[in-house]
Amino acid sequence: MRHVSQLDGDGLGYDILSYSLDGSEKYIEVKTTTGSAETPFYITDNEVKFSKKFSSNYYLYRVYQFDSSINAGKFFVQTGAIDSSFELSPIQYRATIP
Repeated sequence: MRHVSQLDGDGLGYDILSYSLDGSEKYIEVKTTTGSAETPFYITDNEVKFSKKFSSNYYLYRVYQFDSSINAGKFFVQTGAIDSSFELSPIQYRATIP
């Protein structure tokens, strides 16, 4: 396992590189909120694109009801492309000079 977002920066499209029992790579993105499982969370365009490109190896670990005083919460795992499992709403734009 390698915590790539801490070691290489937060722009790769996932947080953790791990491996399945058969040796194939697992790209893990972790999203945490203190609210319920239905609480919206933020995800970048890069993370969505990466999840599409590597959908067969992409895992979203959704941590919710996180309590920082005991460093614990509930979680579930969603596999595949993010846009196949969640409703996405654009909330930000990047502007460039043409």
